[in-house]
Amino acid sequence: MIKFGDKLKEELRRAEPDKERLYSMAAEAKPGRSRMRKNLIAALCAVAAVLIVVGACFYTVMSTQRGVRFAYPGEQVSVNSKDYAAVANKIAGLDKYDTYWTGKYGINGGSLAEDGGNIGADAAPMAPAPGSDSQVSDGEKDYSDTNNQVNGVNEGDIVKTDGSYIYCLSRDRDGIFIFRVLEDGKLETASVTALEEESFKDKNGNSYSRRVSAMQLWNDRLAVIYSVSGSGSKILWQSSMTRTEIIVYDITDRRAPTAVSRLSQSGTMLTSRMVNGYLYVVGEMTVYSDYDKDDVYTYVPSVEYNGKNQPISTDEIVICEYARFAMYSVLTGIDLRNGQMVSSKAVLGGNSDVYASAESIYLAREVYAGAGGGVNTELMRFDLSDGVLSGAVQGSVPGRILNQFSMDEYNGYFRIVTQDIITGGNYRGNGIFILDGGLQTVGSIVDISPDERIKSVRFDGELCYFVTFRNTDPLFAVDTSVPESPNVLSKLKIPGFSVYLQTYGQDRLLGIGYEADEVSGGTTGLKLSMFDTSDKTNVKELHRLVISDTYYTSAGNEHKGVLADAQKGMVCFPCEKGYLVYSYDDADGFTKKGVIAADWGFVGYMRGLYIGDTLYVLCGRSIGVYSLENMQRLQSVELG
Repeated sequence: MIKFGDKLKEELRRAEPDKERLYSMAAEAKPGRSRMRKNLIAALCAVAAVLIVVGACFYTVMSTQRGVRFAYPGEQVSVNSKDYAAVANKIAGLDKYDTYWTGKYGINGGSLAEDGGNIGADAAPMAPAPGSDSQVSDGEKDYSDTNNQVNGVNEGDIVKTDGSYIYCLSRDRDGIFIFRVLEDGKLETASVTALEEESFKDKNGNSYSRRVSAMQLWNDRLAVIYSVSGSGSKILWQSSMTRTEIIVYDITDRRAPTAVSRLSQSGTMLTSRMVNGYLYVVGEMTVYSDYDKDDVYTYVPSVEYNGKNQPISTDEIVICEYARFAMYSVLTGIDLRNGQMVSSKAVLGGNSDVYASAESIYLAREVYAGAGGGVNTELMRFDLSDGVLSGAVQGSVPGRILNQFSMDEYNGYFRIVTQDIITGGNYRGNGIFILDGGLQTVGSIVDISPDERIKSVRFDGELCYFVTFRNTDPLFAVDTSVPESPNVLSKLKIPGFSVYLQTYGQDRLLGIGYEADEVSGGTTGLKLSMFDTSDKTNVKELHRLVISDTYYTSAGNEHKGVLADAQKGMVCFPCEKGYLVYSYDDADGFTKKGVIAADWGFVGYMRGLYIGDTLYVLCGRSIGVYSLENMQRLQSVELG
């Protein structure tokens, strides 16, 4: 298959046979200026590094000084807009975000053009994805990891630990806190590094706001990810005013973190993944109606590294021919060892949900199939290898997904659970689809629980568990061991529903959700369920606990707030009252051990982790330190 970039370059060569020679001559004419610029950038970087080190040391004693501001935007590389003529022509025919109401994302499209992007014709077989496991051991103390969907694929979060230190981002933007864990479990402040300025202006007077989103930790590297948006009367092209920034710190000396690189990409961050020290950031960029076809930066995503901001090359842009709205997914791969950007991709068509294994990353977007046709989910897969995003394989399944847990990669196949499948007239059902390495469907079930909504999904090896709900909670267990013939093994109906599912040790499945009235379907409180999955053909609810005085949990929307570990016999999660801590065993079921209060409104920021026999709970503005044995509070550390 001919790549879009190669085909475009060939057409340009025919129209401008001397273009490459002219560019070469222009580059040769300015060697001195190039060297001066490089020397200046090197000098500025050296000065910035010194300032950051000094600032970090000073901030160890709680200085309020802010960090060195991002040079925003970086020096823009001059680009011939004719190189992007096909992209501009495509965007001209698409609806713009600010001229058409799009709902959540409002993307309507079809299959990829046969030569519309760099789509790989042959797909390599996929390796099995490891199961979820939240426990890590450093040989001395065991400690919890971020509640990742896939083992070995780390998701960004606001708190991390390596068993010896705890790293967290202050909600109130006071800094990046690094705490050393003492022998008795208490915390000692190692350093507090200033976050980037929350509000600033560029050289043209445009105003920007910056908020910290997440961080990733790998050995002696800490990557902090920010979202930046701009506003002001001097802004013409809104698409270029929203960016995702990444600062990579060297934390070899935890007392004085030093910024080693500063990178950015167009658009708002959706999520990030890290595999073996390589960080993958996924964002979304919108093109507005005031873009300028003669200025590539107003309609093509750009990436900034080494002090230069440049548009993603045409070789790395995939165009969805039937996309309706001018929106991109923007992906970059970063090597945390040296803080350098390795690769970048842009998909014109937009994607909202992301799943990643250790070998692949999948983008999913809703598309409307037309009158009476319902909704389809279009998929795109990129291969991951040492920071390089390569290939692009596309597929499609009927219906829409719930979230990232609706997708999974296993034994060379991709599995996905969807709802709102139209099978005739207004009939809406739920189903599961199994796709091969080329994202072509090889097996499916499309007639499960008609007119019910999917509330949660969890894959576990060959099994897929998912919950649908109308008035009661049917928990389905589906065997996918034969990809061509998935089979429903079990269906358990109980009151209420689970909004979050997680495997819990051997032959157990944890459900966190809500109790509901069997007649009206109205919720009456929170509910914990432990399912016995030892007999896959007859899944049973082994224990249940209804928390009748609590009515909300963020577990279904933010899974990283859940801390559930079978070896520790603990189940912890946030609710409107604070952070609930329960113990669990098969004999006694769920036993409440305590509730750690938090300020109202901070539910989504509550996180729990453990190191050895000590529990640490981040609740908005502080970290509480507790004994896992009796929940005695050992210490409370304020952030800022």
